[in-house]
Amino acid sequence: MAGAVILQPQPRAWLEHSVLQPYAAGYGEHLDRGRYSRSTKRVYFCCVAHFAHWLTGERYAVSAIDEAAVARFISEHLPGCDCPYPVRRLAYEIKAALARLLEALRADGIISSRSAAGDHLGKELARFDAHMLEVGGLALNTRRQRCRIVGQFLREQFHARPIIISAVGPAAVQRFVLGDGKEWSAGTIGVIGGAIGCYLRFRSISGDQVAWLLAAIPRAAHWRLAALPEVLSDAEIDELLRSFDQPFPSCRRAYAMVRCLTDLGLRCSEVAKLRLGASTGTRARSGLPGPRCVAPISSRCPPPPVARSPPICATSGRRH
Repeated sequence: MAGAVILQPQPRAWLEHSVLQPYAAGYGEHLDRGRYSRSTKRVYFCCVAHFAHWLTGERYAVSAIDEAAVARFISEHLPGCDCPYPVRRLAYEIKAALARLLEALRADGIISSRSAAGDHLGKELARFDAHMLEVGGLALNTRRQRCRIVGQFLREQFHARPIIISAVGPAAVQRFVLGDGKEWSAGTIGVIGGAIGCYLRFRSISGDQVAWLLAAIPRAAHWRLAALPEVLSDAEIDELLRSFDQPFPSCRRAYAMVRCLTDLGLRCSEVAKLRLGASTGTRARSGLPGPRCVAPISSRCPPPPVARSPPICATSGRRH
């Protein structure tokens, strides 16, 4: 049934003696394709078992299972649920689990799709989803996200009317991607623009002329971060060392680490692995395995003045 998912006896009995029993294995495979964790799959199966127990009591046929049945289960049964322990009663868990159940049943043709009653938007999104799966090989979560974005865009443009892509103008595409006045981040603009671009490329395969719409999709700017200097100047090093004149927690340890960086030229990872006693006088050995510790590393600078180089204590304070 659920593969590696182990259910307690009561939920398992509910599921095995319900109309959903023949489709439990398909539900598990649907969750596997979505890469859900084992713990999440167990929670979802428990929620479906609770729903299956209610379906049995209400004498539902599997063909009658749809969003209306799920809504009735959540609104009417859950508030006064007295099903015996163990049972899942959290609404957000049940909504997520049953949404995946409806997807699995529709994918296997067990129940009718919402687009069967002439829903132009539903049919278009179903074709788009099939294209992303069969041509692009996209993961379930990616397809779901893009269908949601494209569905919102098409709903704003056509409402319940047939979808005619030639009736969409570049300004509408640009306005939707930019959020129509919302202050979206560059990352959000990139995600929405990518979803709309994917849909328009799908329409181009169907023979629609969408080049002008593709060109209208705004591209989020990706500015390069200001390059940090590879080395500090002498003045910058002096300013850095002067910052240790004011005491703060673990000051001596931090000062010793900075001196290892500026005087010995050690890498940050090497300094982090140093232990007390690894350096003596003006010559030091990193104490690390590999070619860099074959010979001692000599200090290129004279030892610091006494005022700036207090002895390193064996106890250097709490770590940060």
